[in-house]
Amino acid sequence: MNAFLSPHAGVQPSQQNPSGETSSSAPSRPIPPIPSTSTGTNVQTQLHKTFHVLLGARSWSDFGLGQILVQDYRDEKFFGDLREEYIKLRGIFAFYFSVWRYSHCDFFEFEKTGDDEFIEPDDVVPLPPHTDKLYEYIPKPAENDRPVSKHEFKHRFYACSRRCVLPKAYHKCWRPNSRSTYVVDRIPKRLIYLERGGDTRGRLWGLRAREVRSLLGVVIYHLLLLIPAVVFWFLWLFAWDHGGDLQNASVPLFTAVALIGTFWACMIMIGVER
Repeated sequence: MNAFLSPHAGVQPSQQNPSGETSSSAPSRPIPPIPSTSTGTNVQTQLHKTFHVLLGARSWSDFGLGQILVQDYRDEKFFGDLREEYIKLRGIFAFYFSVWRYSHCDFFEFEKTGDDEFIEPDDVVPLPPHTDKLYEYIPKPAENDRPVSKHEFKHRFYACSRRCVLPKAYHKCWRPNSRSTYVVDRIPKRLIYLERGGDTRGRLWGLRAREVRSLLGVVIYHLLLLIPAVVFWFLWLFAWDHGGDLQNASVPLFTAVALIGTFWACMIMIGVER
């Protein structure tokens, strides 16, 4: 089956009227969407299904697309899987040491252009058409282009899934409702697994992870550049008997300032969010 076709597509069966003549049945009306709840009452109707949520993220200059298997159909489990897939796409080093930190997810449209090649099209449609049977989300059609807010994506992504060990002054421990399905209900979920290979082109829908610059990370890297230069300045003038030699003492400091200027030039070119 083509990865971009709906598994439910088919021909309407014929019906026989009392006179013995066979006629095609009228097109069936779309089934009304199942009302969504935040207490998990919709889980019983969805647990027998397997879904796949596409997640796009950027690591350094590369764009990657992953798939999150949704079986448990609960928000707490989904955001744990979302975090793991996001770290896998970005890389452990970039996730922990980059000044770009996860901010939220956008509802996004991707385009498959070739064998395991995906791009971000210019004319993005956030959600698939409500008539597309390959994707399932509630309600159909969606209430707006952002069924889940940026704040909720960030809040749930950094929620504590286990016993919190961070100090209270640094971190406010929060755990989501373990029975909630509010977010998972509203995310477009593919009914079949996306085959990454082949040269088939097509439009895909899912989530696009966004990052913003971390103020704490920027401050830490600035201090790592400046502190050694300042220490060298004092040692050169007062501990190593080079009193008055300000020119040589200032070389590391000016080098650090130049590196910081280069850093900010790159940040301005990239922008505030990516």
